[in-house]
Amino acid sequence: MAHAYLLNECYSQAVDVAARGYEASQRIPQVAGLLACMHAANGNKAEAKKLLQVVMEAHKQRYVRALDIATIHCGLHDRKQALTWLNSALEERTMHFHFSPIDPRFRWLHSDPEFHYILQRVGLQLAKL
Repeated sequence: MAHAYLLNECYSQAVDVAARGYEASQRIPQVAGLLACMHAANGNKAEAKKLLQVVMEAHKQRYVRALDIATIHCGLHDRKQALTWLNSALEERTMHFHFSPIDPRFRWLHSDPEFHYILQRVGLQLAKL
């Protein structure tokens, strides 16, 4: 539901739904990443950065998908880190990587040649509208 709100630029609703999911998940890093991205989209970069720290601490102790970390950097519009973590997601063969071309969290990278190159490495491309 948070993705649908994000796609429709209903940012505060996206944050509300993601926050409820984060609490219901017992604060797992994957949902922290989603919530951080929603906070960033809603203009609350400070809260997104706090959640990024939570996720990075968890990443030091257990597996956290690189794609989840990439989404936070996308929300923060940190191009370099977003692309670095997307490359890591590709290398670790993250199951949900194939949704990247249509995932609204990555749409700000659609004009980036390096994003296109990453997608092409696994035979993906953006839809031509």
